[in-house]
Amino acid sequence: MPQALPPSLVIVADVGGEPFHVGDEAMLEANLAVLRRQDPAVRFTVIGRAAAAMKEREVAAALAEAGGLFISGGGNLSSSWPDLVRQRILWMREARRRRLPIVTGGQTIGPDLTAVERSALAETLPEVESLGVRELASAALALELGVPPERLSYQPDDAFFLAARPPARSEAPGDPDLDQPFLAITLDPSFGLPSSRAGLGRLAAQLARIASETGLHPVFLPHVGPLGSLGDEDGRVGIALRRLLRAEGLGCMLLPVMPPAATVWVTQQAALVVSSRYHPLVFGTAAAVPCLGIYRDAYTRVKLQGALTHVGMATWCLSATAAEEGGLLAGCRHLWNRRDELRATMSQARERLAAQEARRWRRLRARLDGTGEPGEEPETPSLGWLANGRKTILKGSPVLTEEQWNQYSRDGFLHLGKMLEPEALEVLRQRADDLAMGAVWNPDVQMQLDTGGVYEELPAATRSFERPTVLYRKIQGLETDEHFSRLVRHPLCLEICAHQYGAHAPISIFRAMVMNKPAGQGTTLPWHQDGGTVWALDRDPLVTVWVALDSATQANGCLEVIPGSHRLGLLSTHGSTVGPEDVERHCPPERVHPLEVEAGHAVLLHNWLIHRSGVNPTPAPRRAFTVCYMDGRTQSILTGNHFPIVVGSVPTEPYPYVRQLRDDCAHLHSVLEGRKYRRGAVRLAKGLLRRVRARLVAS
Repeated sequence: MPQALPPSLVIVADVGGEPFHVGDEAMLEANLAVLRRQDPAVRFTVIGRAAAAMKEREVAAALAEAGGLFISGGGNLSSSWPDLVRQRILWMREARRRRLPIVTGGQTIGPDLTAVERSALAETLPEVESLGVRELASAALALELGVPPERLSYQPDDAFFLAARPPARSEAPGDPDLDQPFLAITLDPSFGLPSSRAGLGRLAAQLARIASETGLHPVFLPHVGPLGSLGDEDGRVGIALRRLLRAEGLGCMLLPVMPPAATVWVTQQAALVVSSRYHPLVFGTAAAVPCLGIYRDAYTRVKLQGALTHVGMATWCLSATAAEEGGLLAGCRHLWNRRDELRATMSQARERLAAQEARRWRRLRARLDGTGEPGEEPETPSLGWLANGRKTILKGSPVLTEEQWNQYSRDGFLHLGKMLEPEALEVLRQRADDLAMGAVWNPDVQMQLDTGGVYEELPAATRSFERPTVLYRKIQGLETDEHFSRLVRHPLCLEICAHQYGAHAPISIFRAMVMNKPAGQGTTLPWHQDGGTVWALDRDPLVTVWVALDSATQANGCLEVIPGSHRLGLLSTHGSTVGPEDVERHCPPERVHPLEVEAGHAVLLHNWLIHRSGVNPTPAPRRAFTVCYMDGRTQSILTGNHFPIVVGSVPTEPYPYVRQLRDDCAHLHSVLEGRKYRRGAVRLAKGLLRRVRARLVAS
């Protein structure tokens, strides 16, 4: 017999108040529907957004008669929402004090957390009976915070299976005509800011082209704002977009903010969805509608890619800048031309997810009732390396021995052994080929063709996909790829970074890319070092992990290194290619060591190690995946930007002394400006006085 739920549950959700948020309400609605099906007799107390200000004694009183705590899904465990992070921590602490079972729906954790938030979550999350996460990045962070893998559940969004219904006439006045094929668009208020006007205009021009090519008419569907309204929050962007589309000779229907089930229904009637908000992608992909996500920051990117990953669509997500620069048109063309294939893929994924969700809810019910078997296998097979990584790194057991570290210190390179099993290896080879041939589209990936000529005359890497070809030299930006990004976070790589940069240092990457020597071709790479001012960084990266996707041999142009040359430091402050005098001095033939590596095996390289590679005359390609890891605080000296974070987080606020310096400079500037203003005013007054006196004398 299935277990009954506790007689009463407290459910914490980000609902209630204004503005109305369709996605947050949808998650709660979906969870309540399932819980009622599980046990119609259970009583619910819903704690909404207004409760963020509740005191400890009020929380204790609310939990006094409860049999368990359920935290509805959402993207609230991030520094983007500090009040909501504190609220959830407070409720979890009090529930644990009362020994109540705690379970959650699908959460987004991070990617940004303050030190205080990380500490509090590391205290509370490991005690949750079942922690749901919506993204692999959130799963990795949960493991890093100490959550046992058996308590972690990788799941789609809580509202993925929410039942749809057509909107009532009162919810969508004007009887909107949705019988004709349409493109559903949702854009958040950032697209309506004065600084975004030009970008919105470029998006409108592309939408007009998309409508012309596909025959789809645009429908703007706001996601946040007063229920039933057109003009607040997202709706203001819709009004601005409609005006721009009219200038392009195209109409655009504006719908009001509607209840969740009606919003789901409209979204799922679309032929194509373009959204910068999370839940339209959830609703669309649940019905196998091709979707394209647009993000502005790391937080949004994690969420949007996470929503798409569950149905095999992770690459259909691009930055706002890339979208404005032509990526929206290119992406929608790809989606539209492959819509039948993509729908089939998403439909198969939905069937798999439905079975997974049924198992998850059986487990949640058992955990809430306190009868869950502690030894049961979690339904998170795709976490793979992440769960293993927590066991090896966070418990502090080193993967490399002291002898190996000494060898690396002496030689500047170290064979790491087997890192990929044959099945995983084949997946990555196929992925590289799919990217090169255009079978998979990723707007953040850059490609460089291999001309087989002189290294200095190679073309620059480009974001635009020019033509299908296996004659590429680089495919970079792979930290955004769902398959390669898992290898970036391999526990052995993270253990190496902890050793090199410090166990508590954040880790970022300068680049993650496939390097290729095409069959019968390849470019000779001269002796060089990876570092120096040519990389335009405020500090030099130290380590690179090089993974052979195909066996690298002397016959097919493997790397050649000069052992111990990293101890020379950078031979030129500029870095890169080593000058002829240094080659003659430090790279004699007898010191050259060929670095042959078996497929699936990896090598650790110091960035200052002098190395080169030749051409590949064999009939098969020689490919490798290489990741350059850095201290996460590294910044570009050209832009001041940080780089993609792999582990930890970087404070968004400057260090206190930097903030003080900025404040002092601003104060000094204002003082100087005030003095200049006063001097200018005095000169003006004296000039006026002279002119007045001159006129008096003349009269």
